[in-house]
Amino acid sequence: MGLIVWFRHDEDEQAPSPCPFTLMYGTTLWEVFRCDDAINALFNNAMAADSHFLMQIDLKEFGEVFHGIYSLVDITNGVGGATMAIVAEFPCFKCTILDLPHVIAKGPSSSIGNV
Repeated sequence: MGLIVWFRHDEDEQAPSPCPFTLMYGTTLWEVFRCDDAINALFNNAMAADSHFLMQIDLKEFGEVFHGIYSLVDITNGVGGATMAIVAEFPCFKCTILDLPHVIAKGPSSSIGNV
């Protein structure tokens, strides 16, 4: 089913129809990541590279928004790239990362600050 057909597809008004990926492959993208370590690593490495790049810009341009904050909860962070960049800039932060168990299990241990 193509994307245009999917947007027009409304079999059941109450339940959302599956996304195009699920329709094509019969499973969710997140299930593929959970079951395939190579694809999971590829996705997490891409997200970490993106986070590292963007957080350097964000902290340089908007770092003042973090002043006066001492704790941070980062939800669905991946392997912690954004949070580690924040803690490197603000080592007094106490940070908690929440994500799917298979993502946390593959994430790096941190010796930076309080991650």
